[in-house]
Amino acid sequence: MAASTHEPKFGALLWSLVAILLVQPFAVGHGVASSIALNIALLGVLIGGVAACAGRRIWLWGAVVNAVAAVIASWGALAYRSPPLVMASEVLHLTFTAGVAVRLLGDVLGPGPVGRNRIYGVVSVYLLLGVAWAFAYSLIDSLAPGSFVLAEADGQDGPTMGHLLYYSFVTLTTLGFGDIQPVSSVARTYSALEAIVGQLYLAILVARLVGLHITGNALDDDQSD
Repeated sequence: MAASTHEPKFGALLWSLVAILLVQPFAVGHGVASSIALNIALLGVLIGGVAACAGRRIWLWGAVVNAVAAVIASWGALAYRSPPLVMASEVLHLTFTAGVAVRLLGDVLGPGPVGRNRIYGVVSVYLLLGVAWAFAYSLIDSLAPGSFVLAEADGQDGPTMGHLLYYSFVTLTTLGFGDIQPVSSVARTYSALEAIVGQLYLAILVARLVGLHITGNALDDDQSD
């Protein structure tokens, strides 16, 4: 069966997520410049996520509405320093990244050949999990300040979004350096859950991709006979 002409492409989303990782070290401060750098990087993720939802109208329009609302909330929070806008931005980015991850998961684990686009999608889902959990941590810390503690505060009031992105990916990969610590029960529970999901994703993913690769090779052999 021929591939759909409306098959979504995941390359733009993947590179925008890589950009988040590259910007993260410069987004750990409380200054405006750090927030602007992170907002620009997140804008790329929103655009890439919308593109990845192409092919299914309901998902696409849902992603567009969510992305537009997230942009308004995040830049409004930067301009007005309003706590309600900050929390709205956290919720909207969380729902967007989690929703796109679910949408992509159906594609990357579904039937079909294991090609470059599928590999892009596989990595994108993993990185989206890290970003989604970072926004969940940020929301937890907004609702209950002090839920996360920096081992070396350096005079900072608390962890920024840049810190929590770093913490999220360290937790997702189960590195656990300990330089940022969850101290509330909710923060600890969600941290443990992220570590579990990260390991399960890799285990299930490898098994699924190997199965798809074997199936694809078997089909190729049958067609060549």
